[in-house]
Amino acid sequence: MKIKVNIPDSLEDITLGQYQKWLTITGDDDFRSLKLIEIMCGIPLAEVSKLRYTDVNEIAGTLAQLFAEKTPHRLKTTLNGVEFGFIPNLDEMSLGEYTDLEENMPDWQTMHKAMAVLFRPVKARYKQLYNIEEYEGTAKYAELMKDMPLDAALGAVNFMYRLGTELCKDTLISMAQEGQMNFPRWGRSLNDGAGITSTTPLPMEMLLGLKQLANLTSTLLSPTPAMKSTRQKLSVPN
Repeated sequence: MKIKVNIPDSLEDITLGQYQKWLTITGDDDFRSLKLIEIMCGIPLAEVSKLRYTDVNEIAGTLAQLFAEKTPHRLKTTLNGVEFGFIPNLDEMSLGEYTDLEENMPDWQTMHKAMAVLFRPVKARYKQLYNIEEYEGTAKYAELMKDMPLDAALGAVNFMYRLGTELCKDTLISMAQEGQMNFPRWGRSLNDGAGITSTTPLPMEMLLGLKQLANLTSTLLSPTPAMKSTRQKLSVPN
C-alpha cells in the first residue's frame, strides 16, 4: 500500500502552530518521529504508522534538517491574503505592546501572542517604508498568528535575541568606559535604518528566555536513529 506524504520543502511550509504542537510531544524516539511526520506533513498517525521504519526515519531526518537552516529576519509575511509587517520602530512601542511582548515571547506556547505584537497588517507604504495597524491587544490576531510561516517566527525570535545581546554588550562596554550603571536598552528603526538607540529597557529575563528559544530547534528535533548505516531510497511518492 502506497501512502502519499507531502514533505515540507522549507520552514516556510510549516506553521508556528504546528511547531508549538510538536514541542508538546513527549515519548520515545520512535513515537516522536511518528508524531513529527503526522504534525508537519498533515497525515493521520494511523497512516504514518503504516510506513516502513526506514521511510519514517528518512522523512523525520529530512524534516529535522529543515531546522538547521538559517532563518533570516523577514519584515513582512502574508496571512489569509493580508500582508503583515514587523513593527517598524521598536522604540515607539507602547507600554501595552512592550508588556505583552515581555510576557509572551520567552515561551513558545505563547509565541503566537508575541507575534501578534510584532506583526500587524500593513496599512500604508511608500517604497520600502510602511506603517502597520495600531495595536489593540494580542487577542485580535493571536490565533491567526498560529498560521504564520515558521521561518518568519524563528527569524523574529533570532532577530530579537541578537539585538538584545548586541545591546547588552554595548551597555557593558559603555559602563566600563564611563563608570556608570545603566539598564540595557534596545530599539531599531526598520524603516529608516537608524540602528540601535537607547530608549526602552530590555529585561535580562526576556533575553535569557530568547536565548533558550533560539537553542530549541537544535535540541528538540532529533529524529530516530537509522536502523542501518545505509539508508534506503524513499518509496513514498510525493
